[in-house]
Amino acid sequence: MTLRESLYGPSSQWVNDSGATAQAASAAPAVTYYRNKIAFTPITNVDLAYAVLKNCTISVGSLNAFNRYPNKVNSALTAAYHNPKVQSNSAVSQYPSFTPFGFNGGFYYVRAMYSF
Repeated sequence: MTLRESLYGPSSQWVNDSGATAQAASAAPAVTYYRNKIAFTPITNVDLAYAVLKNCTISVGSLNAFNRYPNKVNSALTAAYHNPKVQSNSAVSQYPSFTPFGFNGGFYYVRAMYSF
């Protein structure tokens, strides 16, 4: 059995809206900055292996066993991008791209190994 706990965060990143807020308000061109934050997050990886035969091992496990996700992108930034006056498709992702542990959630597997 292998059990690994990794601790990430907190971390943050400042992102500008490329002028989306000013466009929505019909104001002078300006850029507004928003802070995306990721909270302290523990990630658990587990692997259980069993030697079925002398040369054959079966294992089951998971990476990010508890299916943890980072915090979502700042809601004010998402709202600025979704404003109909702006028509920006910059808000296509829910999660910040700088997350140290990814934004795909848990990964679960069954593995067979044979040594010869």
